[in-house]
Amino acid sequence: MASHISDPPYLGDYKEDETVHFLWNTFDDNNASVTRATDGTVQVYKDNGATQSTAGITDTEDFDSLTGLHACTIDLSADAFYEAGANYTVVVAGAVVAGDTLNAAIAHFSIENRAPIQAIGAPSAIDSGAATLAGMLLKMIDDNAGADFDATTDSLEKIGNRVGTPVALDGGAATLAGMLTKLADDNGGVDFDAEIDSLNKNSITKLLATNVDTVALSTIITEILARTSGKYTVDDPTAGDITFKKRDNTTTSHVINVTGSGRTRTSP
Repeated sequence: MASHISDPPYLGDYKEDETVHFLWNTFDDNNASVTRATDGTVQVYKDNGATQSTAGITDTEDFDSLTGLHACTIDLSADAFYEAGANYTVVVAGAVVAGDTLNAAIAHFSIENRAPIQAIGAPSAIDSGAATLAGMLLKMIDDNAGADFDATTDSLEKIGNRVGTPVALDGGAATLAGMLTKLADDNGGVDFDAEIDSLNKNSITKLLATNVDTVALSTIITEILARTSGKYTVDDPTAGDITFKKRDNTTTSHVINVTGSGRTRTSP
């Protein structure tokens, strides 16, 4: 004898308080579509428990005037019975189809109960941002809620055609989030300050203004002078600017500005 009802499909993993929509069928012994002589009750069971609920369920027999095609809608916000982390089975109970009484499962679904793919690792909160990948990216883009982002220069497409395979940096996780955390700082992201550490171009000036070590800068300047074989002299940077001048043409100069944010770091 042919089945009087269609096999129950898995409808997917829904977010809490969403609405479930699906169609189901009834047949006679010859697989012809037939209506339900007795509608029965469409109800939902949770996690194979014996408690059922009819909350939020709308059962439409012979949907769109099509015999044997039925529509079911379940409003998951209708009752606390529908909760995240659970599996559900939709059942029709006491229906009479082609002379037979049916109690049968007609669909399955879940609510936020399928493990996501954990390929990017666990995001970290940086500079008081959200502990999400989006939060990390937003802070690393700039410290103005994304308003300073310029896709013509800052987009991933401009940075590279592919992100590539993540690698472990300095003992961190070999995930995109792990790499971002290590690039932010070596303390799980807690030392990251988007005001000076973000990719925003304005941060370069702030970085120089707050973090340039005078001894290291003096060493760099000395090395530059040595490697240019005496072609340049350097002014005393009393105003916070370092000015390189060609010996043979003092009107041509090259200025490195290290002034910003009210702080000046200069070489002695």
